[in-house]
Amino acid sequence: MQKQKRSEADVKAVMRDLQELEVLDEVRGLARKHGALIRAALGSSRHTNTVLARDAIIEFLRERFRYSSSEMGKLLHMDHTTVQESMRRTKARKNT
Repeated sequence: MQKQKRSEADVKAVMRDLQELEVLDEVRGLARKHGALIRAALGSSRHTNTVLARDAIIEFLRERFRYSSSEMGKLLHMDHTTVQESMRRTKARKNT
């Protein structure tokens, strides 16, 4: 099964929503910390730095707002199972 790429319109919508939640600057900083652009981190790239940035963003949103994977999926225009896999990877990295 081929992954569906998030469109530029989706990325822009996510950025508007993050701005409305007043966390866009923090999310941008997380992406930058991992060596990725925010547009890449919110997109569907599979580059290592981008995935690490995306995982950090998902963890930040979960901790900040206590969103479920479904809620984060809607906010980030991702499938909730993608969000769940990100949370699993983050937990595994913390446990090593």
